Amino acid sequence: MKILVLICGLCLWTVALRAQYFQNSYGLVVGIHRYHSGDSLANARADAEAIANLIKAQGYSVTELYDNEATRAAIIDSMDKIAQKATSHDRVLFFFAGHGATLVRGGKDWGYIVPYDGDGDKASTLVSVTELQAESERMGSARHQLFLMDSCYGGSIGVRDIPGGGVPTNAPDYLQQISDRIARDALAAGGKNQRVEDGVKGSHSIFTTALIEGIEHGKADADGDGVVTFPELAAYVLPRATTRWQTPVATYLPGDGQGEYWFRSQVGTRKITSTPKPSGVQRSESKQERSLSVTVPAYNAAGVVLPVNMGPDERAELTASGRWATNPPTLQGPGGLVNHPAPYYDVKPGPGANEGCLVVEIRRPNGETQVLAFTSDDQVIRVEGPVSTITFVANDDRNPQPPGQGFRDNSGSLSAVVRILTR
Repeated sequence: MKILVLICGLCLWTVALRAQYFQNSYGLVVGIHRYHSGDSLANARADAEAIANLIKAQGYSVTELYDNEATRAAIIDSMDKIAQKATSHDRVLFFFAGHGATLVRGGKDWGYIVPYDGDGDKASTLVSVTELQAESERMGSARHQLFLMDSCYGGSIGVRDIPGGGVPTNAPDYLQQISDRIARDALAAGGKNQRVEDGVKGSHSIFTTALIEGIEHGKADADGDGVVTFPELAAYVLPRATTRWQTPVATYLPGDGQGEYWFRSQVGTRKITSTPKPSGVQRSESKQERSLSVTVPAYNAAGVVLPVNMGPDERAELTASGRWATNPPTLQGPGGLVNHPAPYYDVKPGPGANEGCLVVEIRRPNGETQVLAFTSDDQVIRVEGPVSTITFVANDDRNPQPPGQGFRDNSGSLSAVVRILTR
């Protein structure tokens, strides 16, 4: 009887929370285990089915396309059906697990997802990233959209720049504000030039596993307030799903208006009121301090992004630790060596930014960036808000390398902690 009461209470809480901020939640979930060509993936369909079940439990109306159902026409038509009925009171989630492709045309890389009937070498049979962005615009009446891409080269779905004017996380009506604003968020298993791992047969990919852990198990709910916001989910998934071969990407689609997609978490439920705008609803950041951390293999330390969304009344203290081996094999820490400069992104952040050091990019809401570097192992870098993201970049080689390629041939790991305080 107690279990039944708990389940009923959780369902009622889910309905109340969803109805308070959104009238309808639509999901389009695509998973392709076996292609018409005979090519197959071990876990793509299982990944998609798991995400479909997860969002159904959150009250979503879900369209599911698996294997031979997931043709190019069916994917586009399903998105169009959502576009016809979605309103400004609704939200939309798109999940794709399957093959991705990159075709070089006009000297540029063009990203695609591969439907069931697609041919990886023929653009007309694929669904391009630009086409997905166009479908996002057609579904533009929906206030919130989230694209989850568990496919190779999925990182090309979004735009790199993070829009300014985000809501400070300690705002009293934070959840209402991020719900009212337009959100066009995206998480991809790998960057635009990366293949991603499918996982061991009979399980899930590491990216889908991280999504399930973060949302269903509540591990991404960093402040325990009962809600997993997009920045929280990204902060959990990025380090959790990073491997030697893939570095997940958190990004935004064109049209984002500084809203944040969010899910209900099963950790620390929030008291729900019946008023349209909740009064006094606060996240635990209002307790004057919060922190984000990441631990990754050194060869994946390039371009690890932490979405901090700091307000103007907040400041951050950055620390790092770790040891790794370079070529020639020399153990070193965040301060790096002093043998020769090695600018990354063609950036020279100042004295001490040598091969092996840890470089930090600070991105402001207005798009401005600042590049700093750890010059000693015990250094604390202090940053004043507002700040949208903090990116940790490995300064690896004498010659600049593409994002995500730092330390690709080295061993070891590093940890970074961002401690955010309210002034």
